[in-house]
Amino acid sequence: MGFFDKKYCDVCGEKIGLLGNRKLSDGNLCKNCAAKLSPWFSERRSSTVEEIKQQLAYREQNQQALASFNPTRSIGKYYRVILDENAGTFVVSNARDYAAANPDIICLDQVLDVNLDINESRSEKKETKDGKQVSYNPPRYEYSYNFYCTVRVNHPYFDDMKFLLNSGSVRTGEQSMTAASSSWRVRRPGISLGADRGFNEYQEYVSLGNEIKEALMQAHRGYGQQAGANPNIYGGPGGNQYGAGIGAGAMAGAFGGAAAGAAAAGAGFGAAAGAAGTAGIPAGMDPELANRIEKMRQFQNMTPEQQHEYLRKAQEEAMAAVAKYQGMTAGSKVTCPWCGAETTPDAAGNCEFCGGNVNA
Repeated sequence: MGFFDKKYCDVCGEKIGLLGNRKLSDGNLCKNCAAKLSPWFSERRSSTVEEIKQQLAYREQNQQALASFNPTRSIGKYYRVILDENAGTFVVSNARDYAAANPDIICLDQVLDVNLDINESRSEKKETKDGKQVSYNPPRYEYSYNFYCTVRVNHPYFDDMKFLLNSGSVRTGEQSMTAASSSWRVRRPGISLGADRGFNEYQEYVSLGNEIKEALMQAHRGYGQQAGANPNIYGGPGGNQYGAGIGAGAMAGAFGGAAAGAAAAGAGFGAAAGAAGTAGIPAGMDPELANRIEKMRQFQNMTPEQQHEYLRKAQEEAMAAVAKYQGMTAGSKVTCPWCGAETTPDAAGNCEFCGGNVNA
């Protein structure tokens, strides 16, 4: 097939325009279908047509589940981490209308780690002599910074969610802030900057990064580690590539627990699996719990491809269960971000007093 030959999307069947093709390992994908994939997904070229179809089906389910996503907390100025603490889920988005952008709903117990990085850039400062710019002697530099947060998650379609906390570089003039970056704790530099805007902005984003990390990891401890989640969640001595902290929400769906009660389900099979290890199921264990552990061991014996498919289905079941749980808790009071009143939003999420959308 030549470069200018007509191509058709192997997912939706539509004709692909010039420069609109997105290659798959065994076919073609149009840009419209590609735009519906998760923004955190980066393995499109190595994916098959069938795998892309499966992900798009999951994305449709995710969009439906967002209708029942009830934010209780939002952290951030550019990209925001928006939490539904009642359901134990969160999304990350920089869209004003995040629901329309269809961000992936992540269970808090799917969080494995949160890493914070500060990128420093510097540009040489010049002085003017005889109408020409020349370097200072010794050279002088002006510094700027960008702040990144990377959330590592256990998810069928991506491992990392890396996003920028600031919308524009934070400039601190000639003061390098490198000494403060490694631990993400603010330490006022040796010279006094007083009310310097650059230092205050730097401090703000460091604090923001720490707040996001604390919120997600604290929630992870509450929903995951408290539930017995650990790198060896399947009970074996080494686990496997999918064993590092599989979320109780997804695993509850996978092994028979209700995602609505993910913390409780995780507390059962997570702790028991760790205790049971490879030494056998203890006598007198609850039959349902023993059955879950047996299913975990069966999972260990699957091929990577079978494990991936198993977890994909588990994610879908967990998503549906979470959506059902959220639907049961709909109608609870929230604080309206517009008027500040305690309100019971209508079905569209509008405040009963001012009419503002509490999800905006």
